Amino acid sequence: MNKDKIAADLILEISLIVLSLVSICISPIYHTFLFSVPIIFLLLASYYATKFLLPKSDLYQYVASSHLAFFTALLIYQMHGMIEMHFWHLLVQYY
Repeated sequence: MNKDKIAADLILEISLIVLSLVSICISPIYHTFLFSVPIIFLLLASYYATKFLLPKSDLYQYVASSHLAFFTALLIYQMHGMIEMHFWHLLVQYY
């Protein structure tokens, strides 16, 4: 296996795990624990199932990239859109 692909896969897995932990840690604050934990479990289970059941395929990379988008949407939902409001405030402030 290519060294660059191994490094990219490691970075991808670390970022998925970190986003999962961040999402779980902030979920009690925003009262979204019962909503976010099953979604995180399904996302991680589908990623690792794709990776290990289809070892010769690169499909898991596409699954992981879609999961990063889901994690971003989940974090925005958990924070009740405060991330978007922060960026909108910065945009209006400087332009």
